Amino acid sequence: MSYVKDTLQNDEKILVVPELHWINYCLSFLTVIGALVLVAADLYFKFSDHGLLLIAAFMIIYAGYMILYLKFKEMAVTNKRVVLRKGIIASDGDEMKNIALTGIEVEQTVLGRILNYGNICFTSAGSGRLMRVVFADVKNPRALKARIEDAIEGK
Repeated sequence: MSYVKDTLQNDEKILVVPELHWINYCLSFLTVIGALVLVAADLYFKFSDHGLLLIAAFMIIYAGYMILYLKFKEMAVTNKRVVLRKGIIASDGDEMKNIALTGIEVEQTVLGRILNYGNICFTSAGSGRLMRVVFADVKNPRALKARIEDAIEGK
């Protein structure tokens, strides 16, 4: 939360910080398992060119990158704005003032309904274009939406 905390204004408070669902880490986990299978296959069959080891190394690096990307992802709702910041070295972010919000929606797939994760989409219309900030793959999105709405309304 360093970006959000560092950019708080004088009378601004963090109201809600969504948690990522465990499904976000599944691809990283499966990539590591695949890399371990490739290493085992290379050792068992004793390939001389070790191409499988090179592929496994790239898979491990990619899994590490995915985990770091999730670690550096910041999502927060304050009493003044909605903040989404993502990126490891270079960062990309979206901010939207609460007074400009026109809607908060929940998007869930069938798997998301079963495992209770989904996206929270904030929309605002301003300066002739529609702006959208999406908190992707968060835990319990319907309850989170209710918490966010209550926090913004000051309940």
